[in-house]
Amino acid sequence: MTVRPVITMRDSVVEVRQIEDSSTATDEITRYVHAEHDHSGAHALLVRGQTVMEPGEFSKFASKVGLEPHSYRRGNSPRRQLGPSVFTSTDFNAAAYVTMHHELSYEMDVPRFLLFHCVVPAQAYGGETLVARSEDVTSALPHDLKRAFESGIKYIRRLSRTRTGLLQSWVDVYGSDDIRVVTAKLEREGVLYAWDGDLLVTETLMSSFRDVGNLGRVWFNQADQWHSSHLLDDRRRQLMARVYKTGLPHDVVFADGSEIPAALVEEITRIALDCATPVSWQPGDLLVFQNEVFMHGRAPYSGERDVMVTLGR
Repeated sequence: MTVRPVITMRDSVVEVRQIEDSSTATDEITRYVHAEHDHSGAHALLVRGQTVMEPGEFSKFASKVGLEPHSYRRGNSPRRQLGPSVFTSTDFNAAAYVTMHHELSYEMDVPRFLLFHCVVPAQAYGGETLVARSEDVTSALPHDLKRAFESGIKYIRRLSRTRTGLLQSWVDVYGSDDIRVVTAKLEREGVLYAWDGDLLVTETLMSSFRDVGNLGRVWFNQADQWHSSHLLDDRRRQLMARVYKTGLPHDVVFADGSEIPAALVEEITRIALDCATPVSWQPGDLLVFQNEVFMHGRAPYSGERDVMVTLGR
């Protein structure tokens, strides 16, 4: 079967191919997964024309195209597991943007590829997945802003034994209900931590940038998503501080502990969204891209929306 591009979005940021034959689609995505994408002008791949898969089928498809499952155990985004290594793309507030980011960029071990599958597009409006080249976002960010982040950032996370509201469970995140076992893992990974009874507070120092093959150094962090101003105005932040007396569930500061100005966070969010290409979903669509090379997000939406994702090495 002939594989033909049907539309090219924003200078080939996303290349769309109409492929009705399932084996041809499998071959096309397999080639993409095994190709090199760490170069200027790389594109994400959207395969259109496939039938909708159940989570179990989607998991098998991901393995078939060469993706080794990557855990989301330590992820901080609201997300449900639907099948083996298959999750909802996000359960974050439908009325808000999921701003542009690299998956798990606050962890040392990040997935190499993301593979999305659309079951039901947003039924009323919106819900597009947003894709941007890391190199484009890095180039668009002002020099002074990038220089402010040069020394790195510190992710602060608070976890309780059992999930409480927005406080995640350290049992779920670290895979053990034994404080000694969790402590040993933190020690091995070099994570700064403190226990306050059953409350665990971790501080992880990370670079704001990442060296990605031929692309060189690109913007690679989630400072805007972890910053308290991203989700909360002053009134809501004060209210949450009263609810979570030990501190917000997560926050981020500069590596030296100084506060990141909210104005910088707003600028990062705006510029990254300006670089994004929206992918309007159709049932059966498959979207794949390399996590270090592309940032992604989601537009607000209304109505039912069902998009699955698997993370792959």
